Amino acid sequence: VITAVLRHPKCENCRKALTDAVTGLYNRNYWEQIISDVTIHPRTQNFSLILIDVDNLKEINDTYGHTAGDKAIEIVGQAIRKCIRKEDAGLRYGGDEFIILLFNQDKKAAYRVIERIRREINKLAAGQGMNIQISAGAAYYDCLRNMGDIIKMADRDLYKEKRVKKSKDKQDSKKLKHLLQEIEKLRDELNKKVTQEGKGINNEETLKLSQRLDELIVKHLLDE
Repeated sequence: VITAVLRHPKCENCRKALTDAVTGLYNRNYWEQIISDVTIHPRTQNFSLILIDVDNLKEINDTYGHTAGDKAIEIVGQAIRKCIRKEDAGLRYGGDEFIILLFNQDKKAAYRVIERIRREINKLAAGQGMNIQISAGAAYYDCLRNMGDIIKMADRDLYKEKRVKKSKDKQDSKKLKHLLQEIEKLRDELNKKVTQEGKGINNEETLKLSQRLDELIVKHLLDE
């Protein structure tokens, strides 16, 4: 059963072969061992599976170099190790993808673990002057499904979050574009007033335009 496979490797060479050097989590070899050695059946204890990937790793690599990208992966690994129990398993599946197995934990518990991991990543990343964003999905095992089904369910959950983020980004982009257009329009009106009226800079209407422009600029800065 799965509990037997998830015993910690005893010998040093075994541990090295099954451990990711960057994060200290288990690696893809360990996952392949789970898949090949385990048949899920009704007597296997209940578990939830979490999938995580890093949204902005390419941006981190492009901006700060691949050393920073490795640091980002290390931080995510640290956060996972800190936020799961000893009886659970955290794995670096490859690249910026991670898998977590939470035993005797339902999907609600999995979401709570995800939020703890996010907070821990934010805290660790802030200490390094970095911004690391992740997406995550979760699925709960029952005896009617196999490991492949659980992975697919968690993957769909993860990409649902990604779609929500993209939709929000588009909305935010539209709002920002509209705000900047308002600022430019008011700026042009204000410049026109000052040009036409000369000393009319103290004119009440001109001052109102100026105040409105200031409010929009402040709103733009707060939205950022």
